[in-house]
Amino acid sequence: MGPSGAGKSTLLNILGMFDGLFGGELVFRGHTVRGLKPKQRQALGRENIGFVFQQFHLLDDLTVEENLDIPLSYRNVPRGERQAQVEDRTT
Repeated sequence: MGPSGAGKSTLLNILGMFDGLFGGELVFRGHTVRGLKPKQRQALGRENIGFVFQQFHLLDDLTVEENLDIPLSYRNVPRGERQAQVEDRTT
């Protein structure tokens, strides 16, 4: 919570590894984030950071199972393991 322009979204973008252009120092699991190349930063964030949004932001044209599968695929979870995790959460 805070006023517009206070930097809330900027902070989330930095912590989520979406933004690498900032002053200061952010070290995450031994990696200086600002010094990483964009693809390295994205991989580090994808493998370690997740967001829970206030609204679900599910894709209307996909099933619940497909909506659960998408973020797991971004994390390079093998298909069989994704299917098992999705099944576990929907039964």
